[in-house]
Amino acid sequence: MLPPSASEGPSPNSPSTPPASTSNPTLAFNPLSSPNPYLQEPQPTPEDQQDHHAHFSNTLVSVPPSPVLSQVTISTTADHVTTPSPTLVNVDIEHVAVDNDPRLWSPLKKNIVLAMVSIGSIPVTLGAAIYNPAFDELRSQLNATDNELSLSVSLFILFQGCCPVFWSSIAEVKGRKSVYLISYVIFLIGSVVSSRANTMTLLIVMRMVQAFGSSAVLSIGAGTLADMFEPEVRGSKMGLYYGTPLLGTSMGPIVGGALTQAFGWRSTFYFISAFGAVALFAFCFFPDSWRKERSLAYQAALKKSIADSLVHAEKKRKRKLAKGLRSTDATPAPTRPGSPTNPDPEKLELALESEQINGKKKGGRRRWWLFGERTGDKVADGTVKIGLRDVNPLLPALAILKCPSNLLTVISSGIIFAAQYSISFTAAVTFAESPYNYNALKIGLVLVAFGGGNIIGSVAGGRYSDYVLARLMKKNGGVREPEMRLKSVFVAMPIMVLSFLGYGWTANEKTNVAGPVVFLVTGGISVMVIYASVLAFLVDSNPGRSSSAVASNSFCRGLFAFAFSQSSLPIRNGIGDGGLYSLFSGMLLLTCVAFVVLTYKGKQWREPDHSFGYKRRHRHDLEAQAQNQTQTKDQEINPSDLKDVQPVVP
Repeated sequence: MLPPSASEGPSPNSPSTPPASTSNPTLAFNPLSSPNPYLQEPQPTPEDQQDHHAHFSNTLVSVPPSPVLSQVTISTTADHVTTPSPTLVNVDIEHVAVDNDPRLWSPLKKNIVLAMVSIGSIPVTLGAAIYNPAFDELRSQLNATDNELSLSVSLFILFQGCCPVFWSSIAEVKGRKSVYLISYVIFLIGSVVSSRANTMTLLIVMRMVQAFGSSAVLSIGAGTLADMFEPEVRGSKMGLYYGTPLLGTSMGPIVGGALTQAFGWRSTFYFISAFGAVALFAFCFFPDSWRKERSLAYQAALKKSIADSLVHAEKKRKRKLAKGLRSTDATPAPTRPGSPTNPDPEKLELALESEQINGKKKGGRRRWWLFGERTGDKVADGTVKIGLRDVNPLLPALAILKCPSNLLTVISSGIIFAAQYSISFTAAVTFAESPYNYNALKIGLVLVAFGGGNIIGSVAGGRYSDYVLARLMKKNGGVREPEMRLKSVFVAMPIMVLSFLGYGWTANEKTNVAGPVVFLVTGGISVMVIYASVLAFLVDSNPGRSSSAVASNSFCRGLFAFAFSQSSLPIRNGIGDGGLYSLFSGMLLLTCVAFVVLTYKGKQWREPDHSFGYKRRHRHDLEAQAQNQTQTKDQEINPSDLKDVQPVVP
């Protein structure tokens, strides 16, 4: 149907089609509005576009105009029309305008949030390390076997590494603060019940609960930092964030050994519970830095929710059309007694449209565990409410791992973390044996060397990563690429490999304790210089889904740490520390090669057409594109073919 201006004739407010003598006027035209450029309708306002979207969605939802599709211009003349295809604009989702922008917070507020997240992760890492010096008491009081003790440690690391995938998927849709609070409550429950456990089975189960609750802070914290800080300073902030929890890793054996000797093994869990309660109270005042406009996971869930609502409403409409109007409907069609219902189709459509607009609540029961309502049940207010049923924890992780650059990064990072964890795990056994024969407190003091090196490497590595990034950006004309960060790890690569090799053989030969301690310090520094820079690279490479990227990294490192912790002691007992850490050094050398390859190929591998399964998912699009190119080439006219053509004279 033509608009009123076209049906009633020309008027001053409704210009007609321009004559042939008119020069080429340019009309700003949005492809989402009327597709007919000849009518030259008035310029649509943003409100008109939004109304058009709502009408297009059958008045069920209100969808804002897409920020990616840009406006194009249509040149119209009487005899020529040029319609260029819409162009796609690469929108930086991390800088989309939002209310109360976390990147515009004051430096003081940002540093307070950084301190809250960093200090709040200390009980998490402390819970893993403070438990180890109590093995002897657990053997005597709970009759724990070596397999049960090893399983309690391995399952803790496995759950702490794998569960962030679940927490991050919620945090990217519901916000960070709620995840912090819920996860810390679960962590406290596991810690308190563990302190009162009377069987090893109950202790192992509660350790898994404890790990499940503690896993959120380690992955969501990196997303919080990405919400507030620009990439140019993100490396140093990541270094501080990951350096602070290492205090728990390094001081855990000392604190655990002292508490165990003074008050027994249960006091370690009392200490963790008290520390966690203070952190939970602090998170009650946490200013949430998450914004839905900057979350790719939220946008994907929103798209899925809208699609589900449209499908739900269409099925409901078809059922009503098939069954006819019920007695409860607004305008039932008249029927004769004793004859089947025969409703008026026009009145039926009006009734269905009225029900959609006014929002009939039939079947819209709220389920509290979904954190929202099913989208298809209630959308009458024009908004879309996303529940947990719209969130798949595996999809964000799979989207991250489809990128070859991300997959290689998380595998390499997982190997480094597993080697780092194994050196702490096996060192406790090595220095408890002859000729050292150290007690729990002395073993903790030896491991402080490795933990202290981790802290130095994390802080210094983050700052050095930012320095290298700024220097390379200046050479590149101010253009930043995430792969620039990886060049900061080149200097630490040989130090890491040689440190692990040196520690293994000095421990194998039972040299003076100073030898292994020196290699523990250099190994701790080099490992965290690499890890901090690689983590910042992973966050920079995945804008809008930083928490999912870090969670995927935690998932892989948890799997590797679980496998290494279960196999490192049997391998050590078979071939010694020298053979074990020679194997580790070989794997670490492969990770160094992977980082060098990523430095020069990562940008290319981050392109969508290099993701795994891209050609399979877009096979039909690629075939259609190739066919269109072939047809266009066949339709091209060679000017030499027109030399014998005679012009037609009227």
